[in-house]
Amino acid sequence: MIVELFILAIIVLLAGTVFPLVAATVDRRYVRTISMSCPIIASFLLGGLALSTLLSGESLSFTLYQPVAELSFSFFIDRLASFFLVIIAIVSACVALYFFRIY
Repeated sequence: MIVELFILAIIVLLAGTVFPLVAATVDRRYVRTISMSCPIIASFLLGGLALSTLLSGESLSFTLYQPVAELSFSFFIDRLASFFLVIIAIVSACVALYFFRIY
């Protein structure tokens, strides 16, 4: 469940990046609202993942993608990484809200 939460957060961040590029001809306010909502949602997802890992005390280790045997994209999230991930999630959500408020 926690791994799926991490993957969902990455997909939401990628969607927030790709959506403005794809929908360049649509109303700018609509595109801006969608693209700025994605980092806020991803911050909450990653913050929830980090809090669950931080409070449970268990480390999380998984391989996200392995194209060949010698190359793999693996993640290891322990309590220290969770602590910093919570801080990053809070700050990025605040920055996204502030930017959303400006425009």
